Amino acid sequence: MIKNDKQYQITKNKVQDFEKTLNTLVLEKKKDSLNQIMVNAVSSQLKSFNSDMLEYEKLRNQKPKILQSPFENFPEALIKIRIVKGYSHNDLAKIVGVKEQQIQRYESTNYESASFERLITIAKSMGVHFEETKIIINQPDLLVEGYDPVFIKEATNKLQSRKSLITV
Repeated sequence: MIKNDKQYQITKNKVQDFEKTLNTLVLEKKKDSLNQIMVNAVSSQLKSFNSDMLEYEKLRNQKPKILQSPFENFPEALIKIRIVKGYSHNDLAKIVGVKEQQIQRYESTNYESASFERLITIAKSMGVHFEETKIIINQPDLLVEGYDPVFIKEATNKLQSRKSLITV
């Protein structure tokens, strides 16, 4: 994930380098399995760079009003919110009341060292509003003698999503 303009520029430069490398590999006369592996690896990395750049550009330019993210990706969502808001690390630090280096440290580790209270404070400082959280509790598969486990699982899923058990 690209987290700031500097990383974006570095990635953009890397894309140019990787494209040159890919062109060299494709034009190489010796087309053996090692060459193909290298072409695939460089192509894969280019795809990843371009995907990251596109995501960053969308966040910066389109400024979505709603971000949906699994709860375990909440720290990454905070970074995306900062990007959407157009805040630098320094801007966010001033709003939250901490030093810029603290925000940089938090983001460099995806907020691993931040307390939950700090995460909420940062989110609210950026004007984030939370709606009700949907919590799904996974249960072990139920085994019923005489019934196919796949049927039981499908029936349970239909019940959980409030669909009819009757199939037409």
